[in-house]
Amino acid sequence: MPCLALGFAGAEAGASVPQNGAFADRVTLSQPGFFTAGNTSVGFAEPGEPAHAGLPAQRSIWWECIDNDYGFIEINTLKSSI
Repeated sequence: MPCLALGFAGAEAGASVPQNGAFADRVTLSQPGFFTAGNTSVGFAEPGEPAHAGLPAQRSIWWECIDNDYGFIEINTLKSSI
């Protein structure tokens, strides 16, 4: 069950917590050609969440990627350092 966590600094004023802010509420990506977009700056760290790339968890959002027959996944993160 491969999963991806993304964290970004800075939250927009008035932005709400994303649907997939908690690991238990992760969004499943399983269809070929699937596209999703949203504001990732308002994620949060969950109790007990491990470090990501050696840094403490701060603003994680979660997706679960189901294997497909295409063998690749492309992820674009606008205005981020990853």
